[in-house]
Amino acid sequence: MNYLIDESDEIGKSANCGISILHHYLQNIHTDAIVLFADNCVQNKNHALICYLKWRIRTGLNKCIELHFMISGHTKFNLNRNFGMFKHYYVTADIDSLKDMVQAVHASSPGGYNVGIAKYLNGQWNVIWYV
Repeated sequence: MNYLIDESDEIGKSANCGISILHHYLQNIHTDAIVLFADNCVQNKNHALICYLKWRIRTGLNKCIELHFMISGHTKFNLNRNFGMFKHYYVTADIDSLKDMVQAVHASSPGGYNVGIAKYLNGQWNVIWYV
């Protein structure tokens, strides 16, 4: 999933932004168990994420959540290859709007591995921001 945000939207890089995106994604997959891999981000973001994951367990949204932190300098793994496919496609794509960007994300992987989700597209809110 590639969450795309228009340049005119100022949402910042806080833990609230990341958690809002994660919450949207988890609401749509409906699973009891989750395994997450995280980089070594700022302490406050990690603390907020752990509180959010505890809330998911306490409210019964999930039964089991594993959170793994990668070793510094080793934050690249197989999931990044799909983003690399998009970057390769992006270089030659003609993109003039957020809608074009979403279409480019979809077109970048013939197997449908890359999916673009925009905050506001076609008059509909796709992600609720908890900021």
